[in-house]
Amino acid sequence: MLFRSVSQSRYITRSPLATVVGFFEKRGFGKQAAENTAVAVLTHAKRENVSPFEIVDKLKGLTEIQLSHVVLEIMNSIGGKSAVMGYSVPQPVNKSYEARNIIV
Repeated sequence: MLFRSVSQSRYITRSPLATVVGFFEKRGFGKQAAENTAVAVLTHAKRENVSPFEIVDKLKGLTEIQLSHVVLEIMNSIGGKSAVMGYSVPQPVNKSYEARNIIV
């Protein structure tokens, strides 16, 4: 059975797809998120001429945050140039000033 990505004209066999989807589902990704991420990883693997199983093996040792960062990089690498995904980092609070309520 073959799976065809809507945005890609490449075909991906079901076995690697099921393996990669299962990997992401075990790490807390929802079904749809796991499928979309798996297609992105498989597309990236095909583009880089690397086995998707090698990528999964490398991802196994990552923490949740590291995994999110790698997935973000892969998604950005296969996406268009007009949109980039990212995440926000909270700004550090300047502790040299005290926060006070001033009544005038």
